[in-house]
Amino acid sequence: MDKLILHNCFYLFQSFVEMYSGGRFNGFEGNYFLEREEGYKSKVFTEAQKCLNLSSWHKESIGTGYISECFKNAYKKKGNLIYYQDGGRTEKRINGNIKEAEAVLYDIYLGDNDAIAFEKAVSFFGAKYDLIAYMFFIKNKDTYLPIAPQRFEDAFETLGIDIKLQYNCSWNSYSAYLSIITEIKEEFEKYFSLEISLLDAHSFVWMVNEAKKHHITKEIWLEILQNDSLLKQNDIDILKSFYNAPNHTSTCSSMEEKTGIPVAVYNLAVGKAGNRIAKHLNFKTNYRENGKTRGWSVLFRGQYLQDNHFEWEIKPELAEALEQLHPELLLNQGNIERITKNAEIIANEYEADNEVEREISTVKFVTQSEFKQFVGVPREKPELVETKHGKRYKREKQRALNALNRAGYLCEYNKEHPTFLRKNANVNYTESHHLVPMAFQDCFPNATLDTESNIVSLCSNCHNQIHYGQGAEIIITELYNQRKDALKSEGIDISLEQLLTMYK
Repeated sequence: MDKLILHNCFYLFQSFVEMYSGGRFNGFEGNYFLEREEGYKSKVFTEAQKCLNLSSWHKESIGTGYISECFKNAYKKKGNLIYYQDGGRTEKRINGNIKEAEAVLYDIYLGDNDAIAFEKAVSFFGAKYDLIAYMFFIKNKDTYLPIAPQRFEDAFETLGIDIKLQYNCSWNSYSAYLSIITEIKEEFEKYFSLEISLLDAHSFVWMVNEAKKHHITKEIWLEILQNDSLLKQNDIDILKSFYNAPNHTSTCSSMEEKTGIPVAVYNLAVGKAGNRIAKHLNFKTNYRENGKTRGWSVLFRGQYLQDNHFEWEIKPELAEALEQLHPELLLNQGNIERITKNAEIIANEYEADNEVEREISTVKFVTQSEFKQFVGVPREKPELVETKHGKRYKREKQRALNALNRAGYLCEYNKEHPTFLRKNANVNYTESHHLVPMAFQDCFPNATLDTESNIVSLCSNCHNQIHYGQGAEIIITELYNQRKDALKSEGIDISLEQLLTMYK
């Protein structure tokens, strides 16, 4: 069992349930959508158990017709589709040989060897996997489960599990099937940190392919975002507003406070947009518990807060698609603060700068005339590499050399700042510094921050003041004003306010 595939399917299932229930997935119990779709199984079991009335069975009853009548009533329970598809064949078989039928049924429900009872059932009733599995299911739902061979074989294929169920009605096959779902149950509980029943795990497997069909990938969202018959400009503006909220999450009332747009407008616009998208994708109608339809959950996840306000969160794949079409969104306050507050990322950034300085110290410098001025042509995003300090974007030493050389080995904040000559070359010692820190590379998917336009030459004092001292914003402001046009020409479009936030 490939856990990576399994966990991805858990995510698809979670997204599917949340779209049709309109709330966060916190388990099967109490989720009206899951109870509506799958709750009938437990009800069928409970009613079938009553009909079987096993405490009234005795060996002396075999051949009297009593045991078979109990089973027929249990077999006909509403919700058991096997009965409706059977066309009365099972009842005819029972009626054709009541004594043998009841002996088989007695062994299934009151015998002490389930493997032998299963094979006896196959011998008498035929290799009807769904029927035999149902017989065992209504005996004990915590041990046995119903089966639809083709449906579950297809589901297991999606889960990356190879098992042959069709035309393979045997105890060994059934035991393997039960074992797999038990293993899935255990992994499901670990993944979601909650307890579920074996029948819940069965429901997950039953629904997994339906969940996959209802998953809107980033690629599909890209198409939707560019289709103005599905999402109008005001819809895009609303999505951008939510994207810029912390963690892409906000209540409509909070949005109203910020934008002045009434809550009702958000609800109406997003609901209509969701319904258009659902229709376009041929999704089934999304009904609320009160019978009314719901559209917003196509685009958002949602949950009630303690103050009873309802919070929306843009779905991850939609957020990714928005970022690709509108890369300026990546420079939102939330993303910047998330990175600046990550001590590991920032420490990694400083260490990378120091490594570049150590490499430069071994290089024999050449004269400025041998280098061309950078021309503002955007380069590709750098490669993400694994280092002893963790993952970070690769820096090209030569670009730092180019930047220092272009500055004439002087401090670009103040050319009069004192310095000294390098050991390995007859040039001033200055240090390279990425004005927009490389830690924020992910905020610029279509450009690289490791470019001469973004690398400045600083004396040691100014470089350390930027990282550790007071008044750093004065130096950063001066450097920004020098470089903002060059930065923009290479796809690094950033405001001074955004840049200053990166240094807090």
